[in-house]
Amino acid sequence: METYKFFLQDLVALLKEDLEQAKQKKRISNDDFDKGLSMGIYTCLDLIKQQAQAFDIPLSEIGLKDYPLEKFL
Repeated sequence: METYKFFLQDLVALLKEDLEQAKQKKRISNDDFDKGLSMGIYTCLDLIKQQAQAFDIPLSEIGLKDYPLEKFL
């Protein structure tokens, strides 16, 4: 079961990194593709957060505790 935990932690970290990069690109180019990419990654992270809460998984265990996801809207 630890494998799933590590997988989810790594997935969240990679998505957060991608979201930060997409936000930077969006600032520079203001391209519709980068806007869509940001929204897609945001949606994935928000869904992971909701499901973690529904399954009583502490957000701190998956790297989403105190992560300001809303600043990416």
